[in-house]
Amino acid sequence: MPSPISVTLLICFAISAMLTVMIITTARSHMRFSGDNLDGPQKVHKGHIPRIGGTSVFISFAAIGFWLHLNGSPSYGALIFAAIPAFLIGFIEDLTKKVSPTVRLLIALFSGLVFVVLTDVTLRYTSVPLLDTYFKNDAVAIFVTVLAIATMVNAINITDGLNGLSLGTSALIALSFAFIAHQLGDTLIITTSLMLVAAIAGLFIFNFPLGRVFLGDGGAYFIGATLAMLAIMLSENNAAISPFACLLLILYPLYELLRSFTRRAASKSKKVMMPDHDHFHSIAYQNISAKGSPLPFNNNASASTLTLGLPAFCCLSACCFYNNPMMLMICCGLFIIIYEAGIWHLSKSAS
Repeated sequence: MPSPISVTLLICFAISAMLTVMIITTARSHMRFSGDNLDGPQKVHKGHIPRIGGTSVFISFAAIGFWLHLNGSPSYGALIFAAIPAFLIGFIEDLTKKVSPTVRLLIALFSGLVFVVLTDVTLRYTSVPLLDTYFKNDAVAIFVTVLAIATMVNAINITDGLNGLSLGTSALIALSFAFIAHQLGDTLIITTSLMLVAAIAGLFIFNFPLGRVFLGDGGAYFIGATLAMLAIMLSENNAAISPFACLLLILYPLYELLRSFTRRAASKSKKVMMPDHDHFHSIAYQNISAKGSPLPFNNNASASTLTLGLPAFCCLSACCFYNNPMMLMICCGLFIIIYEAGIWHLSKSAS
């Protein structure tokens, strides 16, 4: 007989999948609002595709979360309420394409603040003595926590450039949260993480490999905020896990964001907040497009599959060494070496 959690996850997946089918089948009626345009250096798809797929992830996750909230688990409601502002501003951007990056950043910060207020959880322990000294100050801890959530919101969004990449990355991270939480006996993180995976899976099957619907900013912002909150709660509520494990789990999208920010800031011809086509996944796509796909997918999905090796390395390493700070730091360094060597090789091969 299926366990209650299995049934819950199946319902979450089914709601997400059914809502995604509705978005696709009714696309003609809302495409003028929800359709993704072809402008921008980061665009690699052809045709107009609905970019509101993240709505399916949010609604399915929120529906199950609020049901659990009403049945005596208030933590689920707190997570959802905290992520709502980030989702809404992303969804408005999906429909209007007119929300400035500054406004979106401010709302993401607000989501982080709501999380702190509702859960009273902040980053306190990093296993770096100097930082831990500063984090004992409430104002510093709150500021860093809010900033961390807003950063992850944008980090997940920046990886949303190929079919299945952002969704696959997020699912790998959430599955890793669930695995580590299982080792620690943290039921809340296990259930919430698996709920997020189920909601993501309902959209993923329509997004990869053909890209019939896109995640959109709303979905990316919601998933990014939720992953950040789960990472903070997993780290702060479980002394047996090294904070470096959570850092390693999110290192791929985080490093992509920080590297992009630094690259644009150093370039006089690029604006820091504007997209470009110099990400790892963008260069992988250019390389595969020039040479042909080695996988039984289109160029878009093949480049996504190749790039997913990066978060897969991080997640596997974190799951193996979640309570070993030294090995986790070594793996963080190895990831950066692999990323930089990979992007150098792809850039050289494409030229």
